[in-house]
Amino acid sequence: MTKPVKVILVSVAVIALLLATAMALLDSEWAKGFLEDQVSQRLEGREVIIGDLDIEWGFPLGIQMKNVSIANPDWAEHERMLELAAMEATIKTGQLLRGRIGLGRLDLQQPVVHLERREDGTSNWQALQSEEDSDEPPVIPDSVNLSDGVLTYRDATLDADLRAEFETRGEAAGDHRLDISLQGRYQGRPVQLNAEGGAPSRALQENTDYSVALQGQLGELRISFDGTAGDLLQFEDLQGTLQASAPAGADVTAMLGQPDLSIPAFNLEAQVSHGEQAWSLSELRAQVGESHLAGSLSVDPGPPSVEMDLQLERVDLGELLEPQGYPQLGVVTGELDGGFSDGILTINDSNLSYDAPDQQLHLQLNAQSRDVAASEQPGAHLEGTGSRNGQPFNFDLEVGPLLDLTASEQPYPIKGTLVSQETRLDIDGTIVQPLELGAIDVQVHLSGPGPASLNRLTGFDLPGLPAYELEGRFRWDDQLSRLNELQVRLGESDFSGDVRLQRGDRRMLYATLHSTRLDIEDLEPLWVKTEIEEDEPESDKIFSDDPFNLEPLQNMDARVRYQADTLNSPSVPLNDVSLELELDQGVITVEPLQVGVGGGEITGRLELDAANLPLEGELDLSIKRVTMSALLRRADLRDVAEDSAGVIGGRTDLGFQGNSMDELMASLDGLVEAAISGGELDRLAVEILGLDVGEALMVALINTDQGPVSMRCAYARLDAEQGIAEIEQFFVSTADTNFTGAGTINLDAEQLDVVLEAHAKDLSLLSLDSPVQVAGPFSNLQVSVVSTGLLARGVATVLGAIVAPPLAILPWVELGLGEDAGPGCRQALQEFESQGQG
Repeated sequence: MTKPVKVILVSVAVIALLLATAMALLDSEWAKGFLEDQVSQRLEGREVIIGDLDIEWGFPLGIQMKNVSIANPDWAEHERMLELAAMEATIKTGQLLRGRIGLGRLDLQQPVVHLERREDGTSNWQALQSEEDSDEPPVIPDSVNLSDGVLTYRDATLDADLRAEFETRGEAAGDHRLDISLQGRYQGRPVQLNAEGGAPSRALQENTDYSVALQGQLGELRISFDGTAGDLLQFEDLQGTLQASAPAGADVTAMLGQPDLSIPAFNLEAQVSHGEQAWSLSELRAQVGESHLAGSLSVDPGPPSVEMDLQLERVDLGELLEPQGYPQLGVVTGELDGGFSDGILTINDSNLSYDAPDQQLHLQLNAQSRDVAASEQPGAHLEGTGSRNGQPFNFDLEVGPLLDLTASEQPYPIKGTLVSQETRLDIDGTIVQPLELGAIDVQVHLSGPGPASLNRLTGFDLPGLPAYELEGRFRWDDQLSRLNELQVRLGESDFSGDVRLQRGDRRMLYATLHSTRLDIEDLEPLWVKTEIEEDEPESDKIFSDDPFNLEPLQNMDARVRYQADTLNSPSVPLNDVSLELELDQGVITVEPLQVGVGGGEITGRLELDAANLPLEGELDLSIKRVTMSALLRRADLRDVAEDSAGVIGGRTDLGFQGNSMDELMASLDGLVEAAISGGELDRLAVEILGLDVGEALMVALINTDQGPVSMRCAYARLDAEQGIAEIEQFFVSTADTNFTGAGTINLDAEQLDVVLEAHAKDLSLLSLDSPVQVAGPFSNLQVSVVSTGLLARGVATVLGAIVAPPLAILPWVELGLGEDAGPGCRQALQEFESQGQG
């Protein structure tokens, strides 16, 4: 708007000069019409009207004009662009006689100027700007007096509608000062401005400091300036003190073209200067909400460039960025030295600290620009130390250009190291929109003494797993997370493979994993309590009553394939583990399930329905050709294992429900069958019942402790209902004796009530003919001899009947080594059949 105002003032002066010159030669209506035509031609044919003319001859020469006007284009709202009630001017006669024009005094009465610009950019003052620059020096009056002036400005491109009233005040013979009062609306916001300046004639002079003092308000933004301007109408060579303020919630950012941003209340004071398009702020002090900063700032709008040297005394990022959804951020202090030019932000050796008390996070960093391989523009090198929850760490990162942090689709490079005590994280890759984690693609290498060592740093409750090392490629985008080329070492265990997590309303996990070795002890902290509360009483219960946490199973689905070459268990040696797991709407299905154990195999199927409480499940297993020697070696009975050649087999078909392990066992329904071919009976009793009970049982049954008792074949069939397993058939064959058994196992009460009886093949070998009872809680079993007459009829019947195992057990326990393999179930069954007992 400033240049059109200057054009209007100069145009008025030109008209006055043309008229004065013409009237000096010829005072007539013809001359007046001629001059109107000349001025009209300069204004692209607009109508120009010059009213009454009076010339006062003398020294100086005086001219008076009334009712001067210049028409507007047809499209403009107002008919006239300029209306002037009266103009008085004095011309310096001496200069006129020497061929030059000089104005002494110029008085304008009731000047009214209407300026307007349309949406397509055309304006009603364009014709005034079409004049070519003249080599002649400008004609500037010695003094200018204005009375009752009005300027209106309407601009569709800026959504501006303004009205200014102006006049000069002062002594009649002295230099008059200019007063301006402006009101209106700009971009829908009310505007009010009061300004005071020096003599108007000084505003038209070049290379002259023109004093300016103004106070204004745009919406809720208040601005004041007190200083000088070399060219007021162009705002060139501006020097002075600037103050600005706005309350919280003011839409200042919308005026800057950022309507989605919002800033707290602020106050700003600085020494401002402007020359050759560049703006600079020195001695800057600003308060934005609770944030304080000071320093200097310079801005050049074309091409855009910024230089800054700021002291961040306290910048509350959480307050500033709360409207963008980051209220949890902390406070930054320190020195920020850098600049912006050609779309590139540079940082020069800046030292900053960051404190976020809510997250117990503290950072101390040095930042400076550095070339980044993945970017044509310089990025930043961030190096420093910090702590979270009292746990220290240090970091050394190279990141991309800081201005790209919010780029919507551009990958942002990041590379570096973070170390906390003995834990080290190395990353190398890119992140899209790092502040919002829009997408991640990084190569990760993480190692440490155990995840639990990061509990203070992360705030998580990570398990006490052993030392680990992990590497792989981690990718995260809108709905999918992937961990590819995964290699993990955890204690003595290892994992490799690929993992995918499909996010959304219901998460979906896909995983294909393989272990060369999996040590169960490495994973025990995932389900074993490592700490016991001081007031928590010790329990004799075997089956835990801790409730299951089924929520993770209810909130996601999964498809997992897993294989392990060796699964190292404290009690059972496993190998060639292979399973496929499917989790669908809270229902887990593991099928097929294949496990190698003791030279044999376990196959089966497991189904768990965790969609609703209580948990329901089914377990079907088939156990074939598992050698006892391998199990005994794992039980630290290596000497016994060398002499044992027993083979175990069996099957289960079970159902259960409950919200804890003890509830599952109390609800157990189904069938369990097990067979053993070969081995030592006394060792088996010790393994199952414990040393004291096992030895007591063997003494009671066969009245001997004279060494191992070789076993040919053993078979048991149990039928469980609501946690009570009834022994339907029990048979053990040794070289001299057959044993039968009956009774129940109460899994709910964790109690055993079983009666065993020996049937000698040679009666002279037995000293007792009474059954032996093993009864009591699992934790305190007792062995006693009972009378047959005291037994229930059903138990007595079962004990008295020696029933051979079914032939179906043979595939479970035969190793396929031929008839010379020694005593076993096949030999026992053949003997049974030959004696007519089958």
